[in-house]
Amino acid sequence: MNDQTSIMKELEEIQQAGLAALDAVRNENELQAWRIAHLGRSAPVMQIFSRLGSVPKELRPLVGQQANQVKLALEAPKKPAARRYTPKSWNGSCKLSAWM
Repeated sequence: MNDQTSIMKELEEIQQAGLAALDAVRNENELQAWRIAHLGRSAPVMQIFSRLGSVPKELRPLVGQQANQVKLALEAPKKPAARRYTPKSWNGSCKLSAWM
């Protein structure tokens, strides 16, 4: 398996795992833990970004675009999930507001 196929497969697996884990979230604490695990600095998709320098120069744009798409795919569904676990009395000071 070449570098491009390997990293693209890894990105696909990261996205699938992240979305599956989000489906299992049942409360605000789990949602916060999910966000850290899948979008935080040490998250697998973020590790791909840090490895871009080791990807062959001609493949970097393609890998970078795919990594961005995975990140966006993981960010998109969390907004409704965050609202589901936000108290009705939320006044904008909730920690989740930073990523809603």
